[in-house]
Amino acid sequence: MASTGEDVFFEVPPPLSQAVGYVVVVVIGLVFAIGMIFITKLLKKTVNEDNTKTEMFITANRSVGTGLTASAVISSWLWSTAILGSSLVGYSYGVSGPFWFAAGCSQMIVFFSLLGVVCKMRIPEAHTLLEIVRIRYGMSYPHPLYK
Repeated sequence: MASTGEDVFFEVPPPLSQAVGYVVVVVIGLVFAIGMIFITKLLKKTVNEDNTKTEMFITANRSVGTGLTASAVISSWLWSTAILGSSLVGYSYGVSGPFWFAAGCSQMIVFFSLLGVVCKMRIPEAHTLLEIVRIRYGMSYPHPLYK
């Protein structure tokens, strides 16, 4: 079919009006919020999980296993640019490209896992990097963010 030089656009009518879309979003949000409140109260009653303390809220009462922690680290490391970058390197350099791409990035994971183990052995009560800095340098550290 020959092109006439004119662009043809087809307008697709929306299946729902904007008001109905907002109602759907609000209702699903309310159902989700009420469900989370119910699950929180159920866990507090049955498993004795008290989420009012920071230990439970930030670190899940230190009950997360090694497998879940490793999967969280890997999933946060493998985001879209890393996957696309390794695909590009694989396309450009063959099978060895993604290997060397991952070899360069894996050193960071090993370093930070060792750093995390050492920090947890020396300061077991710390949860965040800011708490480690506060415990190490005290409240006299010059930056107001760390106070």
